[in-house]
Amino acid sequence: MNKAKFFILLGTFMLAVTHLNALTVKTKDGRTYPDAKVFDTKVNGIVINYMNDNGFDCLTFINFKELSEKLRKKYKYNKTAAGKFDTEHHNWIAAQKKKEEKGKKLSDEMLKLQNEIDMLVEKRAIDIQFQGGDTLQQGTEGKCWRIFPNGKQVYKGKILLYGQELGDTGSSWAGGVYPLNKTVVNKGENLECYAGIDIAKQLLLKKAKQKLLNEKKQ
Repeated sequence: MNKAKFFILLGTFMLAVTHLNALTVKTKDGRTYPDAKVFDTKVNGIVINYMNDNGFDCLTFINFKELSEKLRKKYKYNKTAAGKFDTEHHNWIAAQKKKEEKGKKLSDEMLKLQNEIDMLVEKRAIDIQFQGGDTLQQGTEGKCWRIFPNGKQVYKGKILLYGQELGDTGSSWAGGVYPLNKTVVNKGENLECYAGIDIAKQLLLKKAKQKLLNEKKQ
């Protein structure tokens, strides 16, 4: 027997075996899978391999509840074990959904907080001209002039520009700042603390987020 004839016979044999193993699966909800093959069995059902209407090879899971009594027996359906598995799986899905909903709610609350803080900082911010002095651990101390909308500048005294390092003494900085409502002491002077708008938003948001998370834990 030549090789070509051997492979033709082998292919015919494999096709015949595959056809013998194929079955038509009908479910209780009206679905029909002709020439389906059981790919795997689970505690609560079977996974079948079938050809869809577009000619693609597909896999799908069918719960034992949807199968005929004949197929249930053939694939050793255990009602107690399957029921337990389905219940545990349902509970897991419900827990995941609840977790996702909780996460989305927290995310929405965080976004709302951020918007509220952005509005607060923008509303209370003032424009200043700043001349840096000593660099401290918390930022840079220096002289501050408030700039009004009409361009007028009024000297406010020394402040601490929180979280800002200007480098050389005497370096200038101008922009919007937000009052942090706290003071630090430098060389016997009480310095009011201000932060640039972006830094202020980060500080307030971090504090608000931590407060919200602590409330969620209670």
